[in-house]
Amino acid sequence: MFAIARNQEVSSLILKELALVQNRVRAREWQQNNKERYNARCRKAYAEQFAKKDGGIYWGEVRKAERKAAKRVPRVYKTAEEKWETWRAYRTRSAYMFAARQRARQATQIQAMPTWVDKEELKAFYLKAQQMAELTGIKHDVDHIIPLKHKLVCGLHIPANLQVLTASENRKKHNKFEI
Repeated sequence: MFAIARNQEVSSLILKELALVQNRVRAREWQQNNKERYNARCRKAYAEQFAKKDGGIYWGEVRKAERKAAKRVPRVYKTAEEKWETWRAYRTRSAYMFAARQRARQATQIQAMPTWVDKEELKAFYLKAQQMAELTGIKHDVDHIIPLKHKLVCGLHIPANLQVLTASENRKKHNKFEI
């Protein structure tokens, strides 16, 4: 008795699923045979749903403006000073972003520094970088041989993992790590 009832449930589910598939097929055929009417219905539904939002702004116009803004040509600066002035203004306006990035780096560095590390040895590397910069006139940075944050491995902020590089070499190295 139970098996018969179970079979009837399964067959009714199959029939319902078959009806849904048939409806989808019929709807797709209607769309293909009546493209103009289908597109008109879609446009009407879109207009009703999105035409008057946020105080009467037509969203189609907003999207046109967004596309136009995306096609803007990058600004060409007349002088290097104008470029740096623009950068300084951006940096002032966006100081919170730069501060957040610096704090994140410092937090990573703090987590990567064991309690047993000799901080005087660390300071010696930074002093050496400063002295080399003064001696050569080229900016020097203290670099982590194994980066503090990397997808493969995370290094420690310890003297054995530090080296002094010129700033340009350090920028080229970036966050690379060779095994």
